[in-house]
Formats: sequence, C-alpha cells, structure tokens
Amino acid sequence: MKKLKITIYLMLISVLAFSQWASQTSGTTYGLNSVFFTNANNGYAVGEYGTILKTTNGGTNWYAVTSGSGNWLASVYFTDANTGYVVGLNGTIRKTTNAGANWSAQISGTTNSLYSIYFSSANTGYAVGTSGVAIKTTNGGANWSSLSTGVGSNYLQSVYFSYDFLGYAVGQGGTIIKTTNFGANWATLTSGTVNWLVSIYFTDANNGYAVGEYGIILKTTNVGTNWIFQNGFTSEILYSVKSLSSNCYVVGDNGTIRKTTNGGTNWFAQTSGTLSKLRSVCIIDANTAYIVGDNGTILKTTNGGAVFVNKNKLTESAFTIYPNPAKNKITLTINAVLENEIIVNIYNVKGEHVFSNSYNNEYSFEIDVSTLAKGLYFIKIQSQTGIVTQKLIIE
Repeated sequence: MKKLKITIYLMLISVLAFSQWASQTSGTTYGLNSVFFTNANNGYAVGEYGTILKTTNGGTNWYAVTSGSGNWLASVYFTDANTGYVVGLNGTIRKTTNAGANWSAQISGTTNSLYSIYFSSANTGYAVGTSGVAIKTTNGGANWSSLSTGVGSNYLQSVYFSYDFLGYAVGQGGTIIKTTNFGANWATLTSGTVNWLVSIYFTDANNGYAVGEYGIILKTTNVGTNWIFQNGFTSEILYSVKSLSSNCYVVGDNGTIRKTTNGGTNWFAQTSGTLSKLRSVCIIDANTAYIVGDNGTILKTTNGGAVFVNKNKLTESAFTIYPNPAKNKITLTINAVLENEIIVNIYNVKGEHVFSNSYNNEYSFEIDVSTLAKGLYFIKIQSQTGIVTQKLIIE
C-alpha cells in the first residue's frame, strides 16, 4: 500500500508540473475582446480600433486582416468556415463571406454600441448592446430589425441561443431575459443579483452559466427558471464563460482563469501568467482552448490549462500544515518568500481536485477540510516562484 501511495504521488506531481497556458504572439498591443475558432486551425480575434486578427495554424501565427472600420469591435461569430460577423461601437456590423479576407458593412439600424452577436442558424442572428438594444436578422444580415426586450435602458452584454427558438441575454443590474419564440417576446428571469452580468452560455437545453461583476458565477439546471450562486473563489470581474462537455472556463480581470470539470460543483484557479484583463475564451476540445484580452494578449492551452509550469523547485519546508493528521480545519503557514498570488490546490489520491483557492499577501490561513472524506490527500502550493506539494491525512 505504501509503494502504491508513493507511485500515485510521483505521478500526480509529474502531471501537474507540465500543464500550462502559453502566451502567443498577436502582433498587436490593442485590446482584444472576442475570439472564435471555426475549426482546430482557423480562428479570429477582434478588438480595439477595428482590429481583426486571423490564424490558420492553430495560433502559431496571427496576422491582421482589414476590417474596413476603425471602430472598437466587441464580438465575433462565424456560422461556417467562410461566413462570419463582427459587431461593435456605434451599431457597427461587418460581414465576411470569404473567411475574413474581406469585410463589408451592414446596416444595423441603430447607433447604440453592440456588445455581442450570436447566430442560431445560418441566416438567423441576434445582437445586443447599450440602452437595452436588441436586433435580429433572418437573412444573413441583409436586414436587421429591432426587438422589444422590456429591459428599458439597461445595457445588454451577451446573447446566446441554445435552440433556434430558445434564447437568453444578460446585462446591467443582474438582468437575465429569455425568449421561447425566436425573440418575438422576452421574459425577465430572477437572477438573484443586482450586479452586472457580462456573459451567458448554455451547455445544453437545461444547463447554463452566467458570469459578471465581483466574481459572480450563476448556474441554472432548469432552463433558467432558477439560478444558483457558485463559488469561483474570486472577486474579479468575469467577462466570459464557455463550456464544452464537462469542461467550463470563466475568465476575467487581472489574468483570472477558473475552470470546472464537474458542472460547477468545484471551480479551480489556473495561472494565466498575465495580469491583463482576459475578455473572451473559446474551447476547441477537451484539451485545447484560447483566451484573448487587453494588451494584445492571446493565450493557448493544449492540456486543459491545469496549472502553471513548475520552473523552480521548492522544498517541502516552504510551508507547514497544522494539524496533520486533521479533522475539521488546517492552518497553512508559508515559510518561503513566494512571489505574487499564492494558489492552493488539494487533490485526493486519484488526482481529483477537491479544493482550490488563491491568496494575496497572506502567509498564514485556515482551510476548512471538514467535508473531505478520511484518507490521504496532497496539498500543492503554487506561485511564480515555484510549486511544492505535501501530503495531508484526514482522519
């Protein structure tokens, strides 16, 4: 049994040491607000001053394409490999039919800024923005018509359709609205918060997430009827949420990345390597995802982004655990000088996450372990200085 525990311990550290998000060269210092991939190789990022970037090799290289607009661009969406749309400042909508080589202006019918665009089918799309504006096209953007959402002047930040008839939008003051008839009518849902909601995404007809100010993560399991607060262990503004199967990421201020693989029961911190605002995330598969943000930031992971690379080795004396064995609470005391944010993760012997939190300028803190089953666990302390892991026994 002892040999098995040592083997699992070494395997766990080996896996953790090589997981990461890698910075990509965007070629710009302009802020990037939205990212979208049409397949594993071809992707687009849009942002300030009409910036549109494209990659054809999975992000190895990014190059600028001419948008034809100098306006700030907020959101990009493609309906197929060739046909895509961007929206932004002052009602800007532009469309490409040749994979981004050329972009033509469309008449949105509004001068309000548009923050989000989503197409529920090849020709039917929706965009939302400032002062409660919502517009719809049924002919690929040739015409856009205004929708009545009932939110007054509240800004709408994000729109998403889980079916062609079933859609949601979120925004200012905790607003969540829902349509079940292709946008003809919208009902206001109870979000349970008055804080700004910035992004919404559904994994299927029933299950969805909304995120926003003060680290708010809301989840519904019943088509938006009820929304439950989840603990993402952050107070940063969250700008984007995306999910694929059991993998769900949220990103936000100060390089914040959180991920869940169990439907939001647990959210775990990931190290981005940047303090820039992270504005948008796009998931390709279980291992591959992209994030864009301020200062031309583009990040990519090819292994789920679990943790930061262990560049420096720390000894076990870097922190102490008391008591150990433990029952209800433990106190972690940091004995080394660790740079910037400290991230604490706890894993069971199967390598599964059971706890995660981040701490700033704290060198002694309590952790509640009363919900953990009896057995052997591993506590990992992670910072820019390095990574160190110790064993913890729960009695």
